[in-house]
Amino acid sequence: VASILSTREDLDLLIVDIEANAGTDDTMEKRLPVFLEEFRKRHPVLPILLVSRPPFAMDWYDEGRIALRAYYDGWLKKLAVAERKKGQNVVYLPGNRHYPGPFTEYTVDGIHPSDLGAMEIAKAHLPVIRKILGL
Repeated sequence: VASILSTREDLDLLIVDIEANAGTDDTMEKRLPVFLEEFRKRHPVLPILLVSRPPFAMDWYDEGRIALRAYYDGWLKKLAVAERKKGQNVVYLPGNRHYPGPFTEYTVDGIHPSDLGAMEIAKAHLPVIRKILGL
């Protein structure tokens, strides 16, 4: 996927929102650094925004999911820091800032965002994107 995406020449920013579908085992840890390395071959200075997932209903009661979310949230943040130390323009946005108030009001099933949830996600991303792009 990185090879295909990197063929685009008209990119201003790459947003990587991977955790919700790849953060349940070591898939994200194995693939994301390789993805970034491959993408950087053609876009060495393009800003990248790494985003962790928003809260899920099971984050309230499933101790395993709570621990996994905390682990991957920290892992993504550390990856962004490591990339910046290598001189890369990588910014981290924690998904727990996506929804104001009780997050279950922004999902259709405790996981997937409703239209309102998608709007709140966009509102959380917008100031970060503007800052990255200097807008």
